[in-house]
Amino acid sequence: MKIFNSYFSKHSNVDTSERQHIGTSKGFTLIEIILTMLIITIVFGVAAEVLLQQADAYSYVNNRKSALQDVRYGMYEMKVELEKMQSTGLNSITSTAIAFIDDKGVGTDFHLGSHGSDMAVYHGTEILIDCVAGFGIDYYDANGLVLVPSSTTKAQVRRIKFNVSTEEQGSEGQINMSMQVTPRDFLGYKNFQ
Repeated sequence: MKIFNSYFSKHSNVDTSERQHIGTSKGFTLIEIILTMLIITIVFGVAAEVLLQQADAYSYVNNRKSALQDVRYGMYEMKVELEKMQSTGLNSITSTAIAFIDDKGVGTDFHLGSHGSDMAVYHGTEILIDCVAGFGIDYYDANGLVLVPSSTTKAQVRRIKFNVSTEEQGSEGQINMSMQVTPRDFLGYKNFQ
């Protein structure tokens, strides 16, 4: 063994003290590994929080957009039906319902009614707008004055205004919309298609 050590020390470029240091350096200390893992965990935690906030914002925007689209569609359907109504086709008016004869000569209506535990706006028996918190109809005469709905004032109606408020559904919040309609025949247009 002495011969080997003396031979090794004579022919080696690395001195003994360096050899011992290299042999004892085995890697990272436990504290270095724990600190590295802690930093990585913090970075991933912050990144995950940002991603979750973005996902919530995306969900909110999509839900709100969908709810607005549903209400707009219902309001548009009411507008189209009432624009084609004949001036003599108005059967009855209240603050939450309007009954009329449509352009095909069929009696129909828009009204507020219950749908399970929620309220809804109906077109006849079909649900037009669901989860309604409030629905009101205002009627105006030729001078733009508000009419009190009754059987005697229905002949004076020239413009109709719908007001719809939806219930808060999850994160999209409440939606309030209104739309005014002037039936074409009420203005003197004939044979409107």
